[in-house]
Amino acid sequence: MMFESNLVPCCVQVGQLESSCQEMERSIADLQQAHETSVDRLAERCREREEDATRQRKRLEQHYEALLAEVNARAQVSSCGAMIVWFSHLVIRCQASTF
Repeated sequence: MMFESNLVPCCVQVGQLESSCQEMERSIADLQQAHETSVDRLAERCREREEDATRQRKRLEQHYEALLAEVNARAQVSSCGAMIVWFSHLVIRCQASTF
């Protein structure tokens, strides 16, 4: 009899502990799922930022290539202009010395 009287409260405690364990397992599973979802969202944001940075870098490279081409073209025009002035000066000097 004494054994049975101690058994009932123990069974109740075991039931409560099992219920607590099941609740903890559900909570842990929910937390793991929430964490995985957060990590997935973070990874997606990182990919998007990387893609944006790549697009921006390409736009900047194209912009600077266009600027460099414009500077080179202007330099070439200036160089040609300087050569024309120089040769005109030489021609004038040669004409002046022949008289």
